[in-house]
Amino acid sequence: MKRCFVDLETTGLNPWRDNKNKNDKGVILSAGFVLETGAELEVIITPTVEEWGYASPQALEVNGMTWDFLKENGELFEDAARRIIEWLVENINSEEWVFYAQNAPFDKKFLLHFIGDWLTFINMPTVWTDLIPIYKNVGRKLGLNVHYQNTHHISKQLGVPEEPKPHQAIEGARALKRNYDALRKLAAEKDVEWPEHDK
Repeated sequence: MKRCFVDLETTGLNPWRDNKNKNDKGVILSAGFVLETGAELEVIITPTVEEWGYASPQALEVNGMTWDFLKENGELFEDAARRIIEWLVENINSEEWVFYAQNAPFDKKFLLHFIGDWLTFINMPTVWTDLIPIYKNVGRKLGLNVHYQNTHHISKQLGVPEEPKPHQAIEGARALKRNYDALRKLAAEKDVEWPEHDK
């Protein structure tokens, strides 16, 4: 099994085009991908004026994104999507790859909604693993406090650097990899069994 750690920043909780709630039309603002080999990709996307108008204040408070920043540093969605696909084709070339995320159902929902057709066209594996159940399973056996499951808390528990604030997708993906690697190392040192499905 080979691992690709993924994090997304969005304007809302649900993808734009399949959401019936007119007040929650989410689009991807940035995406971070980090492979276990160390290869990385970050994309920042400039939304349309209409899409930005539906941005959730709560989401923007978390990711710190502003219209001026996105206008200056972002690219059109079509260009960003093309770069993601090209990078995945170049770096992920077998069915052994699995996408890992802190909240896999959320990230998978957005990524497949916006570029799912392209992933299918290039025959890209779309298997996802949610890191929270792994952390709870292994952390409990190690005697860690697994009540709080955000990335910052997990990093503190494992003694690894926390991701910077405000939250950014590429830093989130890097933190996921650090936490995963540290947890796996600690489990091996303490002779704690790792979940069978992730071996």
